[in-house]
Amino acid sequence: MEVNPGEISWTSQQNVLLLNPRLTPEARTWMTDLAVQVIDSQHLTSCLILASSGSTTAADRYVKLVVLAKADFLANAVSVCDFLDLKASDLWLRVLPLHHVGGLAILARAQICSCSVISENVWDISRIAKVLKDNPVTYMSVVPTQVYDLVKNGIKAPNSMKALLVGGGFLSPELKESAAELGWKVWLTYGMTETASMVSLSEDQILRPLKNVEMNVNINGVLGIRCPSLATGRIYRNSRDEVVFESIRDSDGWFWTEDMVEKGRDGLILLGRSSDFVKIGGEGTHMQGLREIWEVVSRGQSSTAVWAVPSERLGHEIQLLVEDSFTGSEIEIEAMKAQFNRRVLPNQKIRSVQRISLLPRSDLGKILWKKLNNR
Repeated sequence: MEVNPGEISWTSQQNVLLLNPRLTPEARTWMTDLAVQVIDSQHLTSCLILASSGSTTAADRYVKLVVLAKADFLANAVSVCDFLDLKASDLWLRVLPLHHVGGLAILARAQICSCSVISENVWDISRIAKVLKDNPVTYMSVVPTQVYDLVKNGIKAPNSMKALLVGGGFLSPELKESAAELGWKVWLTYGMTETASMVSLSEDQILRPLKNVEMNVNINGVLGIRCPSLATGRIYRNSRDEVVFESIRDSDGWFWTEDMVEKGRDGLILLGRSSDFVKIGGEGTHMQGLREIWEVVSRGQSSTAVWAVPSERLGHEIQLLVEDSFTGSEIEIEAMKAQFNRRVLPNQKIRSVQRISLLPRSDLGKILWKKLNNR
């Protein structure tokens, strides 16, 4: 097994473990040991193994490793190349790391359609601006935090740019509009490590599955996915410290995600993770919806966030978290609170404010909510 290669051989039988370079030596050691045990016991070949990119993992020790056949990535790449009509003349600027499914998938697309890729492994906005200016880039995949940086720094889309693909979190309509004013044609994507990257591409918030992707909703409102790029399985240690390798599919081939959806007039609407569903004063609340409202009223202020904390009276209540790095005044905080409270139901109003040194985040800017719970 190879760990963190510079390039991926899509035709070799070699297994590759792609790890975040920021992991502690201890975490790297146990993840490698976990992967080796399963590779040996299951006789796996030609697989890529990544840590799940979910934002709700409590601690690195309990991250699940996702096993994907190289063929899974290539199957996903075929669907994306077909949708975007990717050609050998296209140029992709890769700014997502290879230990992230979104970065790795770009190399798979290049393998399928023979397009070129410029790789920038560090998100340096001045460097990115220069690359965009000096090269006829046609596609770029980013997360909402990176869209915010592009907009904040007034980076205009080059004339060559065909699409800016945004995934990994909610992008507010206001930020999307600001990006459009700078010439960026934004496409919203939905996918995860278990699906070998995106399985939906749309210009609005409706899930629109790619070719060969099926989506379903169970009686609890949970999204199911069935497609050729589903992972082989997941590896983790259970509460008894036993190594577990499990399939992610049910007997009918469906992968049931942790995401809640509802049926809209034009398709499925993503509501948020089932783990983000809480009751406030006896009424169910999807935290993702409240976070989207906060994203709007705070204008993407990354040093603030809302979450639900236990309440003896209400079950849960909404609290505003403000990092020490927040440069605004108390008056600004109160103004944002008031605007938020006007947009939500009475039981969903912000009832307290807590200062925090730093919100725990992934290397791509996602808030790690369970790490926050266990701080």
